[in-house]
Amino acid sequence: MAPAASQGERMDVLYRCACGGGCDCNLVSKAPGNCRCGKPMEWGHVVKVEGNEV
Repeated sequence: MAPAASQGERMDVLYRCACGGGCDCNLVSKAPGNCRCGKPMEWGHVVKVEGNEV
């Protein structure tokens, strides 16, 4: 069982590759960082979950 989130901690934030159409990284993460191609990932938040798709 996963530990409960502390109050104020967001559980709907995802970071994704922001390289654009010419890159095929398609990287998604729950933590900030850089994409495989070295560019910083941009954050977004989950709006809808359907099955295993966000």
